Amino acid sequence: MDSKEKRKLTSLKNIEFFEESIKKLNLNQELTEQEKEYLLTSAIILTKEYELNNEYTGYLELAYYIILKYSISYNDYKPLYDFSINFGYYPISNVITKLNLIELNSINDIIIKNGMSKFKKNEIIETYEQKYNQDKLLYSNNSEIAYIAPTSYGKSSIISEKILIDKFDKIGIVVPTKSLINQTYNFIKQQRLNYKIIMFDEMYENENKFIAIITQERGLRLLDRDNFYFDQIFIDEAHNLLSDDNRSILLSRLINKNYLKNPEQKIVYLSPLVDNSKNLKSYTDGNVDEYRINFNLKEPEIFELRLDGNSLKYNRFMNEFYILSCNNNVIDYIRKNEKDKNFVFIARPVKIEKFANELKKHKDLQINNNELNLLADTLKKYVHEDFNVIDLIKHGIVYIHGKMPDQIKDYLEYKYKTIKELKYLIANHVILEGMNLPVDNLYIMTVNSLGTKQIVNLIGRVNRLNDVFTTDKNNLNKLLPQIYFINTEEYNRKNSNMCSTIEKLRSFASEDIVENPILIEYKEEKLKITEEKKEKNREIIKKEDKLFLEDNSEEAIIERIIIECGIEKYYNNISELIERIKKVKNEIKSNPNWKEINIIDKICYIFIDSLININDFEINRLRNIEAKDFYKSFIKKQKFQLKDRIKDQYEYFKSIQYNSEKNEFYIGNSYGEIAKITEEYRKRF
Repeated sequence: MDSKEKRKLTSLKNIEFFEESIKKLNLNQELTEQEKEYLLTSAIILTKEYELNNEYTGYLELAYYIILKYSISYNDYKPLYDFSINFGYYPISNVITKLNLIELNSINDIIIKNGMSKFKKNEIIETYEQKYNQDKLLYSNNSEIAYIAPTSYGKSSIISEKILIDKFDKIGIVVPTKSLINQTYNFIKQQRLNYKIIMFDEMYENENKFIAIITQERGLRLLDRDNFYFDQIFIDEAHNLLSDDNRSILLSRLINKNYLKNPEQKIVYLSPLVDNSKNLKSYTDGNVDEYRINFNLKEPEIFELRLDGNSLKYNRFMNEFYILSCNNNVIDYIRKNEKDKNFVFIARPVKIEKFANELKKHKDLQINNNELNLLADTLKKYVHEDFNVIDLIKHGIVYIHGKMPDQIKDYLEYKYKTIKELKYLIANHVILEGMNLPVDNLYIMTVNSLGTKQIVNLIGRVNRLNDVFTTDKNNLNKLLPQIYFINTEEYNRKNSNMCSTIEKLRSFASEDIVENPILIEYKEEKLKITEEKKEKNREIIKKEDKLFLEDNSEEAIIERIIIECGIEKYYNNISELIERIKKVKNEIKSNPNWKEINIIDKICYIFIDSLININDFEINRLRNIEAKDFYKSFIKKQKFQLKDRIKDQYEYFKSIQYNSEKNEFYIGNSYGEIAKITEEYRKRF
């Protein structure tokens, strides 16, 4: 939706009768027969305007919203049926006919109903746009392909079908998180594709035919092996390539490194959030063959609770906020709007846990449920008797975040999916990367850590299409997912305002920002970044180039290893580190006791103790004997069961609680409460 289109849609509120009618429809107020007829006629006019100019997608989206909202509000599905048939929204028309929500009287209706069968795939009816694009994509032989589609538009099935059609032997499916490895493994295993499935680089045993389901880190370790390469790579959540964080650079490196070993490689990018697929390219050869789903069957209804307690609803088409009520309490507001499965987004882990306990205080009496009791007992047995989540579970609440051990996080995600009485999930960015969790309601309580595309990705997690179309119930109301922005100074920031963030959702498509300096389309002059950041990115480009130089000198080999391990970012000058490694190499070889030295002492001796150019505070902490001793103990106890490790750590914290020399314990930004200003800190700031 460009600025001209936005202005035209905004100007509709100057038509008094339209403005009043659309407001009443938005607010679920009773419409007169005249208003109903007027709005439906307006929707027809908007579709005609779209047909005259297909670039005005906002016109069709507004027409769809009017018809969808009207049909659900008044249980009159004939307009929605006609619209869905005309514009290929066949999953909707299929539900309407299957559940007999309208009467089919004409021969034409019967022909249309039977004709929808050709859009059926694995018991799922696809939209016209979906089938058209997927059919073309599956038989494309282009070296780089992109499938850009909203969440739950069949990206997983694209992977399995493409593998079967292309018949390559060495397949890589790169996912952004370890949690998604397990989810993708379960899906691929069900497809019975007759490949060995690899999830760890150690699982590879020189097979010639395999599917590796991996993160970029594991993929790079595989590519370090002689004669290893991928024929075909699927990049899940490919929009992550655009960011400038370390993992995005590693993902680009994986693509480039595989290209160096196999110039015939095939790449398939999968994402709901890319504006222009050419922005994903990290090498110059060829173009990206793009297949895009432009229209989403879901049209979110967006609400805001402001600091003053006012509740409003946002009309994204006309950029208007309608006041609903005043003097709302945050917890009461959330409880009043709750559904079966409610997701609350908060950025910081410490705040997640605080809000979970705050919500618990306002919840009803504990739920006496066998499944919840068993879950609580399991956590007591295998984690710790005092684990905060145990008491929350009894109130139907669970939280997860990236600071939790993976096995606990994955287990709680699974239980949230499978136990109906777990009604609230409170989490942060760990939920963004494609996890298939049931979500009926979304409450966003932190926006300062989210970009517009991340918010769109979050919204896409609500009411997955499978939950709408694969049941025998009329769930078409789920096509209007409810999104609540809740502003508080405690969980967002002081004097914050969410209006500007919400207004960016006028169009769910936003321009790509190419921040990854390894990508072809990276242009530093287009970015609003400091000179210091520009210089840092130039250094990243130089370092990345060095990885692919055919220089086998000792310095070059050491430097490549340092860069590939990702430790160069901890040093202001890696030349000093290279010289240090060269110096101690022979010394280590001649030391008969080297193997007996503790791993922490080895790391400190080589990488920390004698170096002055370390720029990372956490790494610098290893100069202190207390930090060394702590990590020695931590590593030693990794062989213990999780519960024993937690208990040991807990007892240690209790032992230093009142010791003024030890109770300033390093925690980090996620949980830490104060910043300790050391001499090293003063030097830097």
